[in-house]
Amino acid sequence: MLRVSVGRGARLRGWARRRGPRLLTAAALTWAAGWIATLFLAPDAVFGGRFIDAGTYYSAGLAFRQGSDLYGGVAFRQWPLVAAMWSPLTLLAEPAAFRLWALLSVASVATAFVALCFRLGRDMRTAPLLGPVLLFLGPPTLIMLYLGQMSGVCFAAYAIAVALLPKHPKAAGCCLAIIVAKPNLALIALPALLAAPPEAFVAFVLAALVWPVGSLLVSGPATLVAFLVRVYAVRDTTTGLVSSSLGSLLPLEGTPHTIVQAALLAAILGLFAWLWWRRRRGMAVLADGAVDLVAVVTLAALPYALVSDLLFVLPLLLRGLALPGRTARVLLSAWWCVPWLAALLAHAGGGGLAALLPLLAVGVVWRFRAGLPFPRPPLNSATEPLAAG
Repeated sequence: MLRVSVGRGARLRGWARRRGPRLLTAAALTWAAGWIATLFLAPDAVFGGRFIDAGTYYSAGLAFRQGSDLYGGVAFRQWPLVAAMWSPLTLLAEPAAFRLWALLSVASVATAFVALCFRLGRDMRTAPLLGPVLLFLGPPTLIMLYLGQMSGVCFAAYAIAVALLPKHPKAAGCCLAIIVAKPNLALIALPALLAAPPEAFVAFVLAALVWPVGSLLVSGPATLVAFLVRVYAVRDTTTGLVSSSLGSLLPLEGTPHTIVQAALLAAILGLFAWLWWRRRRGMAVLADGAVDLVAVVTLAALPYALVSDLLFVLPLLLRGLALPGRTARVLLSAWWCVPWLAALLAHAGGGGLAALLPLLAVGVVWRFRAGLPFPRPPLNSATEPLAAG
């Protein structure tokens, strides 16, 4: 009897090793497809709470059309120019406007995927797509679509910019300026700019001025000041939210939270100053892969960043899929599990668990980097962990 039980257990373990990854992959893809279909087609009674951030943008656009206060009774924390850009959508009914915005967000993520394929070269374009598709359809994308966040558009601009940077630095700088639409993410543009020719930085600065100057022109100085006050106030409102910033890893509030945020911000600014000093001294600038790594470090150190902003970890994770053994499988599993766990624990103070993902990605890639600057990864092995067995 013992021999039979041992043999049956061994067969079950062998079946799990052979079929488990495929079944989990199929379940993840089915979940993502069902989520997106439900997002567009289900009534509010079935999928309530969706498009809450898109609703905020819509209300701000409506307030702009009516000449009302953008930052009075609306939880709006973007540039006044963003409200002006949303105002044409308020000519549509809310359900139509929200779904149109969701379609734009889907198109943005798809564009980012194509841009990263182009950037990482022929190996990725000819590789099996299963691993990268699982990354792009992960929880950060699904939650971004559910909330109606602007992160997808900002990430697409970043992905296009870093693809254009080697041959078209001015266009890349203009694309990076789009990220400033979400002012809390503006620092993510700096690693790419530190690796770029000076004309990219000049183009970035000039294009980024569109946001404050345009806001001043469409709304006046009083509204622009109200926006700046709102941006400063929102830094301490991550309680109950799923955050990707290390400052929210512990459920702190008030002065302790501000101290942690200030320390992280000082650390990342110190890193930028050191990288700039190295460049000024004629030392090696950031290589392509190092830009991805420093961008993720920057995301983790931001005073305010949400789970949808984890999209900026994707370029580094695409490189991580090429790592040997079980490492890539661990990264994929964490990418899918940690954000959902953080969402479940958010109201109990556990929303900051999502901030562990940037740490994990940086730590794993740094551990197996074989020296920076690391070369272009052999992404033709990207899905090997998923198809193991």
